[in-house]
Amino acid sequence: MLPSAAIAYSMHVLRWPEVLRFAEEENRAFYAPKMAALMTGIMAAFEDDWEDRGFYKRFQDKA
Repeated sequence: MLPSAAIAYSMHVLRWPEVLRFAEEENRAFYAPKMAALMTGIMAAFEDDWEDRGFYKRFQDKA
């Protein structure tokens, strides 16, 4: 399995709408605390102001 941070990073770069839809649907349909953290983390990565941007050098010069 791929770590959730790697998925979030990838989705922040790629912004594949089908992945966002999947995360939203999974979070709604199968809500469980363990999965909620994963799905909300992925959904948050689609935002321009994603809070984890600062962890990655690639995004540090872009604000």
